[in-house]
Amino acid sequence: MNRTVMFSTKIFYMFLALIFLAASMAIAQDLQQDDPYKKPQIWKKIKANPNDSTLWSLYVGKKWALMSADDKEAITSWQQELYIQSIAEKEAVYGARDNEDLFKEPTKAGSSVTATAKVVRSEAAMKQLVALEAIIMQERSDITQLKKNIFENFVILEDVLREEFALYNVSYRYYDDVHSDRKYSEIKWIEEQEARLKKLKQEKVAALRKEVGIK
Repeated sequence: MNRTVMFSTKIFYMFLALIFLAASMAIAQDLQQDDPYKKPQIWKKIKANPNDSTLWSLYVGKKWALMSADDKEAITSWQQELYIQSIAEKEAVYGARDNEDLFKEPTKAGSSVTATAKVVRSEAAMKQLVALEAIIMQERSDITQLKKNIFENFVILEDVLREEFALYNVSYRYYDDVHSDRKYSEIKWIEEQEARLKKLKQEKVAALRKEVGIK
């Protein structure tokens, strides 16, 4: 390859690298949270560990069990955005490091370093995503407790499930509205609603994976 072609190729890849870096930084900036409750010390710890319910209780000023559905919905949203922000920031940093190789002559060693960096970048993003997916897929502790006696807690369970469905902008149909004769198994009904909720969560996870560019 002559020097003119090689120089043009470098310019082209440098241009693509700059576009990638700018896009990654824009994503991170768009997702940047601004400490909604204005408690910077606690917020800093939360950004480092968004899955710590104790920190969220301190931040909101309420015990987790006493939080309203709106409180928990807001926290879930913040958790998701913080994890996406972390992934985007890491992608921007690793992308910048990878792009340094575009200014150098291609070598086997250089190619190996770039490939390794991409693997590390991918692994870092996956770890963040796995943590976020765990938050989404985990069952609420109160639901777990209520299910120990479905017959006694059936009415409460339905209200809690309604709250969960609302997080995904889906209306919950109550048992009595569908089975007014009450002949259908309440246990089977709850199992079916849990399956529907699980599917909604899986769809949310798939959407997040697409958003951060991971299949």
